Amino acid sequence: MTSKVTVLQEQNGVIQIEVLVRGNKSPCVTNVYISHVSEGKMVTDWQIFLNEGERDFCTNKFTYPNVPRHYSLAGNSRPLKAAEEYEVSVTGPGFIGGKEFTRIKLPSKTP
Repeated sequence: MTSKVTVLQEQNGVIQIEVLVRGNKSPCVTNVYISHVSEGKMVTDWQIFLNEGERDFCTNKFTYPNVPRHYSLAGNSRPLKAAEEYEVSVTGPGFIGGKEFTRIKLPSKTP
């Protein structure tokens, strides 16, 4: 079954990700990936996964770059670059989903 993935970007660079599955307002998301294509290959920039034995604490809402409690970061995360195209991919029991987005340009920092 596929899911509906929503990606909202705030002006401060925070990215909100929400996953809905038909008939279930809060499905259990076990993996979230943010990736981009570089030189013809898919590169994972951020990957989190639900810790084993923590199924009772899974969620369907995520805030990049925060790692929710009961989830862990896999490997090292890479900062997302403005104007780059990315894809959020999610998996959970019985469903998958994804959404493409272009990283917004963040406001300049003033000294």
